[in-house]
Amino acid sequence: MLLYILFSCLLLVVQARTICRVRETIDLTNELLVKLEDCECTETNHNSCLCLPIPNNACLTCFETHNEEIEEKLSTIGSDGRRLYRYLQQLRNWKLCAPLFNCNETCDASPGNMMTFLTTVRAALQKLQHQ
Repeated sequence: MLLYILFSCLLLVVQARTICRVRETIDLTNELLVKLEDCECTETNHNSCLCLPIPNNACLTCFETHNEEIEEKLSTIGSDGRRLYRYLQQLRNWKLCAPLFNCNETCDASPGNMMTFLTTVRAALQKLQHQ
């Protein structure tokens, strides 16, 4: 019986930590938005502007489709970018967040800048938080 109670408590702690990670991820996204400069994505400045595929309708399908590119671009903005990438990976693996990463829409083919990408990620996470 004691083992069952301990296991239940552990399960609740793990779930609460994951739910809290959504809030942490939103906060981290907000911090990055304050730090970054806005720029226009064009063919000539595609790399310097950190252009990324932008998800449709606050769905993170592009994260799944362009995982390596997103990891690389987020890493270029420092430790906060790498931490955001890890948080998104953890949320992707969490069953309750799976609908955010498995949408019927295809990934928008036109790139957007990091500011637009982060704003879209934040909108998707806020949508999850209010469910």
